[in-house]
Amino acid sequence: MVIDFLPLLAILAVILGIGGWLLGWQVAYDVLVLDRPPYDPKVKYAGVGWLLWLTGWLAVPSFIGALAGEAVGNVMERRSTGSTPAQAARKLSEEEDLPRPPPSAGSGPGVGP
Repeated sequence: MVIDFLPLLAILAVILGIGGWLLGWQVAYDVLVLDRPPYDPKVKYAGVGWLLWLTGWLAVPSFIGALAGEAVGNVMERRSTGSTPAQAARKLSEEEDLPRPPPSAGSGPGVGP
């Protein structure tokens, strides 16, 4: 689930926050997304620049890949069990103790074409 990724997301936010505080937000973002090298003259602290650059090069793609893998895994599990998206949503709401949405008009027992 997405909650499993929150510690990694918090670490990424702290690294970006430190970079934004020390280098400036635009420079930190540019280094994180690899638009600016960490040895650029606008990068005041090379160590922070290299940390942001490595984070953007390693951690961000792995985080995106993990989320994509989680989504594909959920789809594969749903298909292997033969459940429809509505059944999967009902199962998820039961697991999470979420309130069920009211039935839509025209649905229910005894209603037909």
